[in-house]
Amino acid sequence: MFDIKQINHDNWQPFTLDLDGCAVSIDKLLRLVPSRRIVAEAGWKTNQTLIAKLFFGRHARKNFLRELKGNQKLVTAMIPAAKIEAYGKDKIHHVYIILFEKLIASTDIAAIWCGNDKNAVRELLAKMRDNIARMHQHNMLFADIHADNFFLTTQSFYLLDSGSVISKSALSEVMCLKNMATLYGQLFAYHYDVIDDDFAAYCQQRAWPLTIDKKRKFYHYFHRYIHYRIAKLRRKLLRNSTGIYFEKNFFRLFACKRGQYSEFLKKFASQPERVLKKHNLTIIKAGNTCTVFHSRQFSLVIKRYNIKNWWRLLKRYFRKSRAKRSWINAHILELLGIATAKPIAILERRIGWCHIKSYFVAEYVEGVLLRDCDIDHIKQFDGVSKFLKLLECFARIGIVHGDMKAANFKLDHKQISVLDLDAMRLYSPNSALFKKKFTKDLNRFLYNWHDKPAIRQLFVDKFKQSKLAMFLS
Repeated sequence: MFDIKQINHDNWQPFTLDLDGCAVSIDKLLRLVPSRRIVAEAGWKTNQTLIAKLFFGRHARKNFLRELKGNQKLVTAMIPAAKIEAYGKDKIHHVYIILFEKLIASTDIAAIWCGNDKNAVRELLAKMRDNIARMHQHNMLFADIHADNFFLTTQSFYLLDSGSVISKSALSEVMCLKNMATLYGQLFAYHYDVIDDDFAAYCQQRAWPLTIDKKRKFYHYFHRYIHYRIAKLRRKLLRNSTGIYFEKNFFRLFACKRGQYSEFLKKFASQPERVLKKHNLTIIKAGNTCTVFHSRQFSLVIKRYNIKNWWRLLKRYFRKSRAKRSWINAHILELLGIATAKPIAILERRIGWCHIKSYFVAEYVEGVLLRDCDIDHIKQFDGVSKFLKLLECFARIGIVHGDMKAANFKLDHKQISVLDLDAMRLYSPNSALFKKKFTKDLNRFLYNWHDKPAIRQLFVDKFKQSKLAMFLS
């Protein structure tokens, strides 16, 4: 008899459970929370494909009952939820099972949410907000708001994960504002400008007056949630999870996006220097502290961070490696929808706690380095407006890049991509320290054009007409 608690992404195989004397075939893994929960496509009785939620391990019964009760509350409030076809317990394997109908999507919500069509995002957000507002009117909160927990079919806009429905005898204004901050906190940074109108529509739906104090309070919770979400992401990046393959021992630390874990990266994790020599990679930059390689075959960039001497090794003993900071910061920008080189893997060569050499692997970004752009290129690619939008996103969130050289940005027809993230830091956007650091960033960026006054003036004029004017010194 297999132990369901031992199932992970690496040893996954289809299996069968028993529900009221009928076999339930668990066929395709959709999501796995190790030792707690599995979501998978399943077959039961007929040939129709269903979605199975399996609960096991600690608190299995509690989570199972919460899912059932949450679904019933949504149905009672007339909020569309996936229909439960059957539920029960496999007594042999001690697994609680809920079988849901499989919904057929009419629209790819993720594609809209991650896309550049602001009107489509605005319409989708309005549907989400309407569902959440109706829940609030029925004294319910949705504890796990994100785009994957909403589903649009030709008939209805469904709310998934009914186990995250929390029912209260009454909801305070603060509870509702925090829940709405969670919804808006899922947006990509470039879409934050749609929040004002949608929040006003929420207040109107709730028959609340939209006061300055209420708006200030909401944005306080909103910024706090953004930083909470980033902190939560950090904890996931250096452990095994649905998206990350991770291994650590006395001599190395290796993390890789699970979908990108190839034979090349497997060999690279074991013998990085040998792999770099064998594949004859192009050296883009050969510095004392950092060497950058480009693999045309795999369209990858590999950064090797070197420790120059023992003194520097001792200084960095208790610090995160530059590769680890790049890995974390690249994921933070991805989470916020800000273009950067997609992080693929990180490798640290270690002796115990001490990292001797570290490597950061990312996708190669096409485009022209901002350093190499003349005034015609910048105008052709609308570089000033794109950079302004990027910096406004940084200012809203509290991001300081820390190394604003023009060589750390790439420009193309679609977007501007941010590179070299090992010095990036996050601050409270309203703090004096952030304003000081962000002003320093802006001044360093403008210094790139100290010998090209026409380009510098293009950026200065645009900045002065925007919210960034307060940071110019």
